[in-house]
Amino acid sequence: MIQGVGFRPLVFQLAKRMQLNGWVSNSSEGVTIELEGIKKSIDKFLRQLEHELPPYASIQGRNIALIETWGEKEFAIKESTNTGETAPHILPDIAVCHECLEEMFDPLNRRFAYPFINCTHCGPRFSIVQSLPYDRANTTMAGFEMCEECRAEYEDPTDRRFHAQPIACPNCGPQIEFRHLSESSSTFIGKKAMESAIHSLKSGKILALKGLGGFQLLVDATNTAAVQRLRERKQRGNKPFAVMFPDIESARETVKISDPEEKLIKSPEAPIVLVEKQNNKFDSASPKNPYLGVFLPYSPLHHQLLKQFNNPLIATSGNLANEPICIHNEEAFLRLKSIADVFLVHDRPIQRPVDDSVVRMVGGDIQVIRRARGYAPYPIQMSQHVPPTLAVGGHLKNTIAIGKGHQIVLSQHIGNLDTMESVSAFDSTISDFRTLYDLQAEAVVADKHPDYVSTRFAEEQKSEHNVHIQHHLAHVFSCMAEHGLKPPLTGIAWDGTGYGDDGTIWGAESFKLTEQTSRRFASIYPFQLPGGESAIHEPERIAISLLHSAGQQIPQTKKTNLLLELNEKGINSPYCSSIGRLFDGISAIIGLCREINYEAEAAMLLEFEAMQSDTHDHYDFPAHKSDGSNLTVFDWRPMIGQIAEDLRTQEPTTHIARKFHNTLTEAILEIARLSNENKVLLSGGCFQNKVLTEMTIHKLTEAGFKTYSHHQIPSNDGGLAAGQVYAQLFKSNLKLT
Repeated sequence: MIQGVGFRPLVFQLAKRMQLNGWVSNSSEGVTIELEGIKKSIDKFLRQLEHELPPYASIQGRNIALIETWGEKEFAIKESTNTGETAPHILPDIAVCHECLEEMFDPLNRRFAYPFINCTHCGPRFSIVQSLPYDRANTTMAGFEMCEECRAEYEDPTDRRFHAQPIACPNCGPQIEFRHLSESSSTFIGKKAMESAIHSLKSGKILALKGLGGFQLLVDATNTAAVQRLRERKQRGNKPFAVMFPDIESARETVKISDPEEKLIKSPEAPIVLVEKQNNKFDSASPKNPYLGVFLPYSPLHHQLLKQFNNPLIATSGNLANEPICIHNEEAFLRLKSIADVFLVHDRPIQRPVDDSVVRMVGGDIQVIRRARGYAPYPIQMSQHVPPTLAVGGHLKNTIAIGKGHQIVLSQHIGNLDTMESVSAFDSTISDFRTLYDLQAEAVVADKHPDYVSTRFAEEQKSEHNVHIQHHLAHVFSCMAEHGLKPPLTGIAWDGTGYGDDGTIWGAESFKLTEQTSRRFASIYPFQLPGGESAIHEPERIAISLLHSAGQQIPQTKKTNLLLELNEKGINSPYCSSIGRLFDGISAIIGLCREINYEAEAAMLLEFEAMQSDTHDHYDFPAHKSDGSNLTVFDWRPMIGQIAEDLRTQEPTTHIARKFHNTLTEAILEIARLSNENKVLLSGGCFQNKVLTEMTIHKLTEAGFKTYSHHQIPSNDGGLAAGQVYAQLFKSNLKLT
């Protein structure tokens, strides 16, 4: 990862210091350096190179060969070439650096108040590159001709902006423009545009801002009415918004920030970090939620807005629900006109949409929930060669991935494939990655669910070999990929919904992987979802099904009778073995959430309730062998009866929620013991639950198991594609027994 981060200037200066001649050049494969001089100096150069890498640069592998001397007279930086096989090494977009910020706020600097300032240590990368190698002519900056001053900096190897491809200044670079669609006269550029945008925010208006990787919708976070108006227009229900604070000090007035969380918030990746609240100041942004998504300005444009506005801003993706973010001005004017009151745009084209990343600290380590700006498309390095592979992920939180060389490249977050716009973004991302990485795939890998858009896409690819990987097995392989693990091991994949090999809905699956096979050896007792998809949106339906199956009394109403009749007759009442759906049902049983406004709301409310109790008690969750198979089944029915009894005796719901989490942790420990393998992997969306994950890791570690969970690859369906690629290295394991 050395293109566009000041690597060649370092090589140049280091070679001069060591009195070495030769040259350095970028290519599609990486970087080539020729060194000519005394062997002792060359050896010292190679050692120093590792220690003096610029920010964000990393060397993932190198080949060294001795050649005949050419009699080089100096050390030069050569033009880039596009010869050789394309290697995946495109940097993510990086937050603006401190040096650039100091210049931007210096009235004597020629880039004073310029919202597109950047250097080799910061700025856009992935969102502007069109092809490799990463040179200005191959980016969306190609249309902006450098002025003489910028050209001099760009060509000076001792300058911080040497070959900074997005280099620009007010005289030659992009400009901002303020637009009010309903008032044709309200169009301003430059300083007036910024002033108009800030005035609009102070007036409670919703601003659509064209950022680094696409549009965002901004509103004053302290204006409750404006926040509610944004929520209604965006059709967001109670789903939390993230808040962008002017600085870390202002954020501390609202949330508790640990040292690791502060480091994350201030990092070059600059993600949204889920941090625990310390007061209710921004409850309108994150209702019924003890956490708030916090991030700081990461682009020069954001810094100028926040410095002058001097108030926290709600900053959310520029889209309607379940649609991809807008990246083009005219597209945004059309798609966001029903949400935004005003627009602050610019004329630097965005090549591909890149949303904000979302992370949190779990068990003392980072957990990426949405992998996008700052992280994508940073590759996952493999110790072995990966066959040329395209993986198309799942249906929800879709990402795609490619395998090439010794790397897996996971795309930026695309989203749920529920709309024409999101499917179009999915198609574009596949086409983009195939072109960008010159991918000639030997196989296209998809989920086994026959109705997924991604699965149907894979089946239409007649020129490549099609492979289908079971959903939960792909989750396990994604965790294996992140840690570079090989069998034997135990993989536990808990989530909401995944198509099972028996045609039912799975979601509580445990696998034992050996060098030869993958065996599903544990799950939970199946239960019905009355109304099918409707039960996912209305957890009360699941609660009725669970209570009835456990032999508990249910009030006789027209609704309950109808739902139980559906179950009895098997009409649109599929069976599932899903921990995610069990979370939903328990949440409804204890009265936390009977109908959801957004995905996983019921499960999240149950987690938040459990956070308020420290009881160590748990319920009965007995395990037995399924009839006629080697599958161990954990029976939740005794637990439902005990929860019903706790409700009758008015046990606090906080204790009930905690006891449920404790029960699941005990079950995982029993699964690990049953498998008789030391390595235990935790994957699937349920392990985004901080309470469950931290207790489980502690319990397994205490019992002597080596436990692995997700950090850089999402444990949710956003990581499926990486697992689908990694599975190709273990084809003999894919047959379930």
